[in-house]
Amino acid sequence: MNSIKGEDIMEKRVSSQIIGIILTVVFIVFCYLIKVRPDFFSGFDTYFIEMIKHNLYPHFNLFFITVTRLGDFIFVLPLSIICFALLFMYKKKREAIWLLSGVGIVAGGFVHFLKTIIGRQRPDSLHLVVVHGLSFPSGHATVSMLLYGMLIVLINRHIKRVFIRRALQVVLSMLIICIGLSRIYCGVHFPTDVMGGFLLGLIWLSFTYPLFIKN
Repeated sequence: MNSIKGEDIMEKRVSSQIIGIILTVVFIVFCYLIKVRPDFFSGFDTYFIEMIKHNLYPHFNLFFITVTRLGDFIFVLPLSIICFALLFMYKKKREAIWLLSGVGIVAGGFVHFLKTIIGRQRPDSLHLVVVHGLSFPSGHATVSMLLYGMLIVLINRHIKRVFIRRALQVVLSMLIICIGLSRIYCGVHFPTDVMGGFLLGLIWLSFTYPLFIKN
């Protein structure tokens, strides 16, 4: 019985690593095209920007300006520290380190390194929120996928009541999507910036989940 369980755990870990490798290849291609052929995604970006603005602007200004704040590092960092403290208090030390390291290493450092390397300027349009620095990948999209994505995983492990678990996971999933959309709506990111941020967050989750989470 234990050997079967061990094989199942190993299979899940291998699957997670394979997904991580595939996402990494896609992300590298993304980075290469945006760096070397900056106009490659221009048609795609323009289409989705116009679609979002045409259907939602300006009626959703307040909503998206509010939602985008939930991806601000000044909001995410204290929330991450609170989650870290709660996990540590309940003796979930590996999970606590997993959560805080993802936010700190990837969103707090690696994103800024990539922005400098890629050097993509932000959209030349009206910005509804104040921004600084370069555009690709979206830091808000990255950190929202990291933090709220990790919370989705942890909720699945530690909340037993199915309805509450599913409800929280749906809310967090919608929050990730809305934060990504808010960056496009507010005029501070291209859709491919957001996609790149989501990919980066998913890569971290795929590779680190088997290392930090005990099955």
